[in-house]
Amino acid sequence: MGALSYAGAYTMWSFAATGPPKVTENVNDGGQCRRRTGKFKVELLESVDGREYLDQSEVVYLCDDFMSSEFNNLNAREKRILGPTVVFECASACKELPLPRKNRPLYCWSMKGVTVWNTGLTKNETKHILALVHFMGGSVRKDITEFATHMIARTVKGEKYRCAVSAGKQVMHPDWVEECWQKRNVPNSSALSKIFVSKHLLRPFCGLRIALHGFIESETGHMGEQIAPLGGTDVPISDPQVTHLVIDHMNMEGKSMPDKPNSTCHVVTAEWFWVSIQLGVCANEALYCLEGGGGGGNNARRQSRKRSALSPAPSEPLRSSRKTNLRKSSSQDGWLSLEALESSNVSETLPDHIFSTDDIEALLLDSPRKSSSMSKRQQVCMELLQTERNYVEVLRIILKTFKEPLESMHDEELLTKSELTLIFGKIPPLLAVHENICHELVNLVSHWSEERPIGAVWLKAARELQRVYPSFINSFDAAKELLKECDRTKPKFHAFLKACQTRSECQRQTLVELLIRPVQRLGSVQLLLKDILKRTDKSNGDFEQLQQAIQSIEGVLK
Repeated sequence: MGALSYAGAYTMWSFAATGPPKVTENVNDGGQCRRRTGKFKVELLESVDGREYLDQSEVVYLCDDFMSSEFNNLNAREKRILGPTVVFECASACKELPLPRKNRPLYCWSMKGVTVWNTGLTKNETKHILALVHFMGGSVRKDITEFATHMIARTVKGEKYRCAVSAGKQVMHPDWVEECWQKRNVPNSSALSKIFVSKHLLRPFCGLRIALHGFIESETGHMGEQIAPLGGTDVPISDPQVTHLVIDHMNMEGKSMPDKPNSTCHVVTAEWFWVSIQLGVCANEALYCLEGGGGGGNNARRQSRKRSALSPAPSEPLRSSRKTNLRKSSSQDGWLSLEALESSNVSETLPDHIFSTDDIEALLLDSPRKSSSMSKRQQVCMELLQTERNYVEVLRIILKTFKEPLESMHDEELLTKSELTLIFGKIPPLLAVHENICHELVNLVSHWSEERPIGAVWLKAARELQRVYPSFINSFDAAKELLKECDRTKPKFHAFLKACQTRSECQRQTLVELLIRPVQRLGSVQLLLKDILKRTDKSNGDFEQLQQAIQSIEGVLK
């Protein structure tokens, strides 16, 4: 752009209503402007300072320093002013020169198509930022409208920020405008380039003071590391200016909730924290709020129930023996116990045309109290139904909480289509098979008699089990490694997984822990069927079907 630098002097174009248009050129610019303006149908006029043309209303001034006193003088007189970048770009593209509006100088078109409004800036900063937007071909609105494209702000606090995010508008840091202005002499530069916009998006914790409470030490450290790079400040709960108190609400059962540090502080779950990172904006606190104020664990429990759509499935470790007590008091290898199943809150009905969800729930919850009146065979069959229903819910959680949201986002910073297919592609067939199995078990167990053909259910499903399980198990290791790699290398995906893990339906289980359940399931079923077989008379019609079902599952597991 050195060829278009005029050392602060002026070049004038005359857009007279009659006669040929005229351009006034600074005599010291070495003829560079003459060569450029030769491409336009204008007459170039020569002047030392252009003062003799100040009284002519149809003169356009070319100025390369929009911060000089000379420029301010011209602008105050509402003269039409262009910058050299506009001239260069029009000449290069063989376009006509634009006629700038009075009192709306145009230096370049870096912000063409941009319409901004601002919030939270000082009066002087607002005046400066909005002037630069105009200089670069952008527009300004006093408030958000359907035509506004971007909001300028320094903090994610306030109703205007929430309104912008809700309307899908991008919120930018003022540095976006400043750096764009620094590049004003670069031809054809754009403030809307994806990389440039991404660099200056207002980070999700800008201006926030965040305190963490109730998390284990490693998680506190991990979350604390995320705060500063995203514009926030990690502060202790005693800080009187805390804006957000993030609480591990699932760790607050039976514990007193801390008092709010101040009246304006948001008390939110960890899901708010991770969703904000995943989305790149400060998530709406109202969706993740927890009431503080020393209310004991009740508030946390209320929030947990409010957020729950499905109760998570506890994982089923492979067992060498089974206890007849249906309420297992402990689990192996860190997996959750079956007690979680009995307190589940399932919102989706099983595909059963006889019993409602409430009926099935009541049946399962009431079974421990009636276990003394049940036969040993009935008790084991009831446990088989419990674990099968529980397993179906795990598969639904994998699809509803993880797979479907990822697919709907269409964001390769989360997962690509091929990654989605490798990690989740084998789950829908598993769910379809086990929903049918669960449907039949519900009808048999709910209308109990000792002759109910439990083995027949699994024998009938043997071909489908043989179709869906080997492909899942054979690809599981590759899917698990890909999942871990994406978790490690994709920050947005990591935040998505952490947000899901904080939800009550997942009960802290990671996606890897949920995905291993199909690997374990048939081994667990086989042990239960063997236990049922032990408690089935040889004269029972189900005896032989149980034997065949066990053999068929062994075939699948080979």
